[in-house]
Amino acid sequence: MLTHNKDSDINNKEDIEEKYKELLDLIYDCDVKILIAERLCDGKWHSTSELWRIGKQADQMLGLIKTGTILKSFQDILGEDFVQKSSNNADDVVSWRINPEYLQVFEGIVKKAVARRHRETKSLSSLGLL
Repeated sequence: MLTHNKDSDINNKEDIEEKYKELLDLIYDCDVKILIAERLCDGKWHSTSELWRIGKQADQMLGLIKTGTILKSFQDILGEDFVQKSSNNADDVVSWRINPEYLQVFEGIVKKAVARRHRETKSLSSLGLL
């Protein structure tokens, strides 16, 4: 028989908030990660190579392996159900998307990261550090 445990609900909520904070901290200071995350906000499937081309807009030295590592880090933080991965062995293509059930939450995290990045860049610029 399942019982309701109030403490486990609190811990679960805290775990979720911690994961979202961890993702926010991961992407806010990297233009490549922000561009990739913004593209994933459409909820569609995107190949690693497509996301690599998008990321190269911010960093010409970006490679496919680094792009895959970024995507895997999103998945490691949020889980495989949240950041979905599909492999087509015939074409050797790996595609990624945000589970539509979590899309609104992911968009919120990305918007916070962009706003935080903008604030910090603006602050550094006003101090003459950029």
